[in-house]
Amino acid sequence: MKKIIFLLMMLSVTVYAQESEPPGFHTHDGFYLSMNIGPGFGKINWEATNFSFKKAEFGGTGGQFEFRIGGVVAENFILSFDVLGRSILNPDMTQDGRATATINNLSVSDVIIGGGLTYYFMPANIFVSGSAGLGSFSIKFENSGSTGSTKQGLGFQFKAGKEWWISTEWAFGISAGIAYVSADDKPVSNYTGKFSTTRFFVLFNTTFN
Repeated sequence: MKKIIFLLMMLSVTVYAQESEPPGFHTHDGFYLSMNIGPGFGKINWEATNFSFKKAEFGGTGGQFEFRIGGVVAENFILSFDVLGRSILNPDMTQDGRATATINNLSVSDVIIGGGLTYYFMPANIFVSGSAGLGSFSIKFENSGSTGSTKQGLGFQFKAGKEWWISTEWAFGISAGIAYVSADDKPVSNYTGKFSTTRFFVLFNTTFN
């Protein structure tokens, strides 16, 4: 008899917990916002013609950031507007394979602005995402504030990760992936150039959905 009463009590608690969950509890629906940051790895290559070198490379660990905003278009399937970028401060630099002195207060950045698709495998809350759009590079001397930028080219990114719910709508997680960006430099006189990078990254995710 005691066992029967205990089982009935457990059943009533389970039913109450399910009924008390608010709409949208730990589900992917409606508005989507994701803000992520972490380290990014991979050299930025600069190929040039009619210049003082043929190829330069900027290396070092950079800060990777992501901003995604959008909404769910089907169950666990999200369409978003993405801004994805990385900046390397005081990078190591080589010219035609020879190391050069580090230029302090120099930052080299790459960015992708475009659209993204994300799919969550539930209830594990594991996701995969892909983004594609316009990619570009910029070089900035922090002391003087002077900046140079390339034309817009092609950029795309793929990543996968897992998130854990910390409230009804907010989740925190981790992800890893790869991105590629390529863009022609703006020509000056006889000079032409091209920038490209393949970067790998690990990100800490903060998502509202």
